[in-house]
Amino acid sequence: MIIDDKRKKAIMLDILKDIDAFCKEQDIKYYIMFGTLLGAVRHKDIIPWDYDIDIAMFREDYKKFIMLYKKYSKDNYDILAREVCDEYEGHIARVIDKRTQNVSKKIMGYFDIGGHICVEIYAIDYISSFYPIRTFTILYVKLLYFLEKIMSVNYLEYEKEWKKIVAFIIQKLLFFTTKKRIGEKIESIFQAKTKSDYVSIGPCRYFEAVYKEKDVREIRKYTIAGHDYWGPKKYHKLLTGLYGNYMKLPSKEDIKKSKKIQDSNLFESK
Repeated sequence: MIIDDKRKKAIMLDILKDIDAFCKEQDIKYYIMFGTLLGAVRHKDIIPWDYDIDIAMFREDYKKFIMLYKKYSKDNYDILAREVCDEYEGHIARVIDKRTQNVSKKIMGYFDIGGHICVEIYAIDYISSFYPIRTFTILYVKLLYFLEKIMSVNYLEYEKEWKKIVAFIIQKLLFFTTKKRIGEKIESIFQAKTKSDYVSIGPCRYFEAVYKEKDVREIRKYTIAGHDYWGPKKYHKLLTGLYGNYMKLPSKEDIKKSKKIQDSNLFESK
């Protein structure tokens, strides 16, 4: 059965409600983040054209959640994370609805293995308070992300010839390593950090996802579709850093591009 926008929203919210109830039971703190936080502030709901839900947890709670939820998860749900799934190489955990699947290979990268509707869970890690070191770390990680992406795709799959050539050269130059090793290096960079005044969410892929720890730790409740969830109290600072004038709606063209990611390709099995 093809999943329409109404059903997609219901499935995402059901997963989020399950996570919220589980976290309360296990005393795990989470924070709605990114587009989900934006939706809560601007729409008091999920952004109508969004295709997933984002939450974040400090690393200690992130690890605890993954290990406990794997044992708890209901028949229709499962969790994908490096810690509990050998074939999964993503840098964020995902709670998925196993009944859903996106059959378009072109958009699989926006979901997870199998293209399931999911809630994405980001780890919050400490990063240096010293600006030069913090900047170098972010740039280094961005480079590793780029190399990891190149290593994950057969160079022949690129449409443009120049991209095929660049990917071919880089893959040959990196003969001594693998995508998995690069991914493990990214993870180790952040998990090795000691406590500081700054944190990154991700591991961070961009400068805007680095915040002062106190701006993330302080929390308040946000209402999404009539249900309350926890999120950062200082939402204005976080959302401005990510989206600029976040209360301004995107153009119709940008909305159309976002919807194109998942429209008409989502299916649900009973």
